Amino acid sequence: MARFAGWLDGGFLSSASSYQRGVAEVGYARDIPAAHNQTFGVEALFGAGHIWGAAPRYARFFGGNQGGNFLYESLDSIRLASVPVGPLLRSYGTAEAGAGASGFWNFNLNVSNPLAKLSRA
Repeated sequence: MARFAGWLDGGFLSSASSYQRGVAEVGYARDIPAAHNQTFGVEALFGAGHIWGAAPRYARFFGGNQGGNFLYESLDSIRLASVPVGPLLRSYGTAEAGAGASGFWNFNLNVSNPLAKLSRA
């Protein structure tokens, strides 16, 4: 399974200043068959975002958990309709980490290895 998404938005603070945000996310997941009806799972996610202009604090990027699953959310999910708040850091709650940044990038790689003695139908 593979998925790509891009978000663009902007705001006006006054007649003289404005800002724009852009974010791109791409993800790939695959189950690789192994012996005895077992599979190895591989999931890779990459994201990046940038702000142009002077964005207010509430519009900056903050690290923390997104509270959604990018690869497996349905296409009409409200979680996919909003601009991500920043990189995924599962050890923090939504938008908790950091003081706000004008850009970010993240890469996550998850590999699952089945233990034949513990996994069965």
